[in-house]
Amino acid sequence: MKIHPLQNRFDAGILSPRMHLRSDIEGYQAGVKDMVNFVVLKQGPAKFRNGTIFIGEVAGSYARNFPFQLSPDSEVGEAFDIVISDDGNLYVIGATSAVLGAEVLTNTSFGSGLNGWEVTATGGASVNWVSGVTILEGGNNPSDRATISQLVTINPADVGNTFRLTYTTETQTELLKPDIFLDVGTTQNGTDIAQGIYRGFNDSLEFTPNTDTFWVTISANGVEEDPGSFEPNVTPVPRTTNRRLVKISLADTVGEAQISFPHSYSATDISRIQTRMVPDRDEMYLVSGNNAPTRLEYNDITGVWSYSVIPFTSEPSEWGSGSYPSTLTFFQGRSWWGGVKNSPETFWGSKSAEYENLTIGSLDNEAIEYTIAQKGQIRWMEGIRNLVIGTNTAEYIVTAQDGLLTPSDVDVDMQSANGSDNIQSLPVGNAVIYVSSDGRKVYKSVFKWTEDSWFSDDLTFVAEHLTDGNRIVDMSFAKNPENIVWCTSEDGNLLAFTYEATTERAGWHRHETDGRVLGGTVLQIAGRSVFSMVVSRQVNGVSVLHVERMDPNTYVDDAAFIENETPMDEIQVEHLAGATVSLVVDGAVQPDIVLDSEGRGVLKYSGNSVVVGRPYKGTFLTLDADFGSQTGSARTYAKRWNKIFVGLYSSVLPLINGTRPPDRSPSTPMDTREPDKTEIVEVTNLGYSLDAPILIEHDLPLGMTITGILGELGQESL
Repeated sequence: MKIHPLQNRFDAGILSPRMHLRSDIEGYQAGVKDMVNFVVLKQGPAKFRNGTIFIGEVAGSYARNFPFQLSPDSEVGEAFDIVISDDGNLYVIGATSAVLGAEVLTNTSFGSGLNGWEVTATGGASVNWVSGVTILEGGNNPSDRATISQLVTINPADVGNTFRLTYTTETQTELLKPDIFLDVGTTQNGTDIAQGIYRGFNDSLEFTPNTDTFWVTISANGVEEDPGSFEPNVTPVPRTTNRRLVKISLADTVGEAQISFPHSYSATDISRIQTRMVPDRDEMYLVSGNNAPTRLEYNDITGVWSYSVIPFTSEPSEWGSGSYPSTLTFFQGRSWWGGVKNSPETFWGSKSAEYENLTIGSLDNEAIEYTIAQKGQIRWMEGIRNLVIGTNTAEYIVTAQDGLLTPSDVDVDMQSANGSDNIQSLPVGNAVIYVSSDGRKVYKSVFKWTEDSWFSDDLTFVAEHLTDGNRIVDMSFAKNPENIVWCTSEDGNLLAFTYEATTERAGWHRHETDGRVLGGTVLQIAGRSVFSMVVSRQVNGVSVLHVERMDPNTYVDDAAFIENETPMDEIQVEHLAGATVSLVVDGAVQPDIVLDSEGRGVLKYSGNSVVVGRPYKGTFLTLDADFGSQTGSARTYAKRWNKIFVGLYSSVLPLINGTRPPDRSPSTPMDTREPDKTEIVEVTNLGYSLDAPILIEHDLPLGMTITGILGELGQESL
């Protein structure tokens, strides 16, 4: 008999072999047996994945990348890859602005009061310290002066270098305040090396010392009350008489160069790092468990990048060498820290709006310390509707009777008992995505209003074989244009699933490349989610680390774009030296070539525009054909596809069961690439089998989207 089946959606993704006889379920009709280098789209089609473009190279043999996200209108760019390598350096990929060397001053953020600073005040002026803030109170007399100073000793080899002295006040305000004096001299309060007078809330002074020992002085004078304007009915300009300093910094400037900083992480530490952007600042916090928490900061006023250990106020006694927080988040105006080896069930919340102040107290705005009354080390923390915490044994929510967490109002309730690995969780819509303690399962935890509780579902249930002996080591979420969670797996390939909250369906797909993926992250750039990864590649037979980003118009990996006003006969791409590469020249595919040891290669046909990169192929294999019979399943009946039709959208033609449909039409001029097809193409098929699979292969560096598969299937009769 003849059957005319149709599969017009693939959003169930790859199905486990355990489900290959489950033709009775809806997911079978929307699933596939395998899908390599294809992405499931939310609407149902499967699209050949985008290729990657080469961004940069870093030293080392192992590294991971993390997203540093700036505001959308930032002049220096919206986002940067932060790459931490086992060569001992943290790299800010793509940033080429001023960078500071090692900090010269001590107690720069006043974490230990005014220790290390000399304090003087004249007349009615005064210097005070309150909760990490140094207050220079000049008073109302301009002749009075509040001053802090410090004797500095630099490396004699750095004499003659340019140094930058920077101050930062607590808040930016429109009120007129006293001037800040930045003085540098060979004597205390001296100005013979440099002097600067500033009124902003953040400014800096650059100078070149001629000696390796000098004094740095920061001071504020008193301010007279402004008599106001002589015009009638005009309110005098308000003034304040103090300056509230939160940071003073002095370091050698490296100048315009690739930004990098030395770090103390081992390769194992790097694999465990979790990061968060500080909500109201251009700062990133980093934790690993073994190392003291650090922060990477970009100052958009001075253009300076800096990296340092976070100078906490009242750091908990449980924190110390080899026993620091391994996870963090922000929630209700506080920073939250947990996963400390010496106190695994305890978490801490900072003072309200003071993320680096952990002074415990009883007032509502003071820091919080709480220990979960069940055994298990905290692995991740996420602030969505509640503060949600995952340990290696269970998942909890932290609540308060009055809604706002305070030292006297904290309650912890267990929601599930799955357990988690030490991998950063992901907020996805109103859900939290996390990895199980064995690294094999991905759970979604979501609040259900009808039950007034959080529930966890196993998103790997239908594709559990993908992580068999191949645990997940990293995750990131690309929310636009598709909702895709990208997972780096232990074997160096990518696993991913497209998640649609409205259907609660996760369609899995897997991805391979000519190299080993070590880590991935997502950057938000121009409203689009850009997946970026660190890949170990072979260049002239030597392993190197490349930073690459997926590009919506590229279908080769590690790609380079070459443009020339006159046609080119040959190219040179050093980062692809020794590799077999695919080429798209003036929009048309040319035969693959092998680049020499200098990255040079000869084109078969000259052109003005070349896209060159490492090729990858896509394979798409349907599940066994089982469309029923009079007795139920048709699995044991011989079948043959008499005709196979594949729906394509804006695509080149693939191989369908080894046959490529005719790819030239009379209307297309010679020496011109055939236009992309949006149509249903047909191939004939020979031979009977019990499973009657359809294999679609894509071997060209151009785009392809499968919208559906249909045809005429011949099946043995009873």
